[in-house]
Amino acid sequence: MANLMARLVLAVSLIFVVLPEALAAKRVALVIGNSGYQHASHLPNPVNDAADIAAVLQRLGFDVRKEHDLDYRAMRRALRDFSRLAARAEFAVVFYAGHGMEVNKHNYVIPVDAELKSDLDVQFEAVPLDLVLHAVDGAQKLKLVLLDACRNNPFTASMKMTSGKRAIGRGLARVEPGVGTLVSYAAKEGTTADDGAGRNSPYTAALLKHLEEPRLEINFLFRKVRDSVMAATNERQQPFTYGSLPGEKIYLTVPGARPATASSDSSDLQQQLAALREELRQRDESISQFAELKTMLERQQAEFEKLKQQTEKAKQKLANVPSTSQSAPDGVQTPQELFTIANAEAKKGNHVLAVELWRQAALKDHAGAMYNLGIAYERGEGVEKNPSEAFRWFSNAADKGDRDGLFKTGEAYHHGRGVGKNINTAFDWYRKAAAKDHVAAMHSIALMYADGSGVSRDYKQALRWSRKAADAGHASSMNLLGVIYRRGLGVSRDDRESVHWYRKAAEKGLASAMYNLGNMYEKGAGVSRSYKEAVSWYRKAAEGGLASAMYNVGVMYLNGRGVDRDYREAVHWTRKAADKGDPDAMHNLGAMYDRGHGVARDHAEAARWMARALEQGHDFSVKQMASNSRAWNRQFRRELQKILRDEGYYKGSIDGAFGSGTLQAIRRYAGKN
Repeated sequence: MANLMARLVLAVSLIFVVLPEALAAKRVALVIGNSGYQHASHLPNPVNDAADIAAVLQRLGFDVRKEHDLDYRAMRRALRDFSRLAARAEFAVVFYAGHGMEVNKHNYVIPVDAELKSDLDVQFEAVPLDLVLHAVDGAQKLKLVLLDACRNNPFTASMKMTSGKRAIGRGLARVEPGVGTLVSYAAKEGTTADDGAGRNSPYTAALLKHLEEPRLEINFLFRKVRDSVMAATNERQQPFTYGSLPGEKIYLTVPGARPATASSDSSDLQQQLAALREELRQRDESISQFAELKTMLERQQAEFEKLKQQTEKAKQKLANVPSTSQSAPDGVQTPQELFTIANAEAKKGNHVLAVELWRQAALKDHAGAMYNLGIAYERGEGVEKNPSEAFRWFSNAADKGDRDGLFKTGEAYHHGRGVGKNINTAFDWYRKAAAKDHVAAMHSIALMYADGSGVSRDYKQALRWSRKAADAGHASSMNLLGVIYRRGLGVSRDDRESVHWYRKAAEKGLASAMYNLGNMYEKGAGVSRSYKEAVSWYRKAAEGGLASAMYNVGVMYLNGRGVDRDYREAVHWTRKAADKGDPDAMHNLGAMYDRGHGVARDHAEAARWMARALEQGHDFSVKQMASNSRAWNRQFRRELQKILRDEGYYKGSIDGAFGSGTLQAIRRYAGKN
């Protein structure tokens, strides 16, 4: 501490000779590791890679923002916030580890909540690489993007292709960044990268090996990284760097540093002061981390004590469970008795006790208990939520021939829950469950045939399996039959038959079928047109929580169809849909505020809702702003420009004139570039 104070005094005494430009110099970094994908298999390395890279960059004097497992909104927010830091920095670095993909030569990094059921979903659920490049664009000297994102893409196997003109490539496509920007890929364009068997991927391991190497100019740094990766992968993987830098040499470490003396020049003093600042920052960060760790441990201790008390109560209650078996000696219950008692306890809400009883029955080979244990781990009832443990018990039940276990095993492979995603394997498990008359499995098979997912697309098979499940009373299959007849998929189009199946599903309480039935009444397809009936079914679907139905009720009130025109009611229903994330409703709500329909005119609020629609990638909103912006109030246009400016997408005048700069910002904000 005495040594630290002495250095602090020295720094204070010398601070007046440090140049103001040096004090403004700054190194900033954003480090993201996405491992916990919700709809694809877990990636073990990215979180480790990000943590280790962040530590190295901190030692190199970077102000590091470290993030992990970011969903779509959080990833865009992190990039937006970082772009503001980068605009005031000399060096700006983004490191990303996780999944990435290329569609029609456009590159994307993939948030952990992406589903990507079809190629159309990519632009709405993934983050364009251009947005990552934009995040470093403001730096003055070095703009560096490190992408450990060239892994084999798990989404392509199940992704529905809607256009033969749209192609999905292997790895990432090459990029041409502007001068002063380097983009380093873990594997060159069109190839994929290894995850590696250890803590880090081969690419990240090579970065960790060379980033702190003294007196290593940045271009030579990436040559060494390339050589290390190729050696580690037997030349299967070749990293590649795109872009160019100005003529001056750039070092991540300080070249030729020497100890300070009494005659040190201002550069030496700047280095001393920077080192001192870094030491103080690390000490502050350590104190902060310790406080956070202490709080976390205290919270975990409280949770442990609570669970311990629940377990003790469960054991006491279990010890007092009476035996109903005449044949079981010494009061020991049979597996079926344990299963029955556990089910009764679960209905009472005693989940901890129920889990313990199911576990005892499962260890005695009771398939139903195994399945129920899987459900408990899936939902986190009585135990901590654990997809891997849920899959283990579902597969154990499946091995015993339990049809629910067969279905849930297929579902786990289908969605990558607790096991690697494998559509073909999922289909096989669904077939086994369907052979035992599991109707949800039949429905899943029908959907896979309709989508061509895990099996060749075959609408006749989709019709066969959906009818089989519908005949067994499955509402979603009835709704699917309605869609099949409405679109004429593998059968002659028949709107009356479509209405018949929509109605059967709606009568079972399925909100999506109610919506579809309302749509048929609105269009007069298969039934006589009746706006009143349409509103009635839309309202029922809305009461079932369907956002698109809420939006349609709002539209009916807005246009006075089936109900008296009522702008206030239109606003009410449109807001409900917008609050549930419907981008059509966000757009319409913006229009209502802009025009003062059913609500006090508020151009700032109108712009806020329009921005939310654009953030969702809403195509109609983008087109409106591009081709019909003059239909919107000029003050609204100014407010939207302010939002785009504050979000870091627009740097022009706040004049309400939607020129090329504004339109380009809108497209980037909507993820269209």
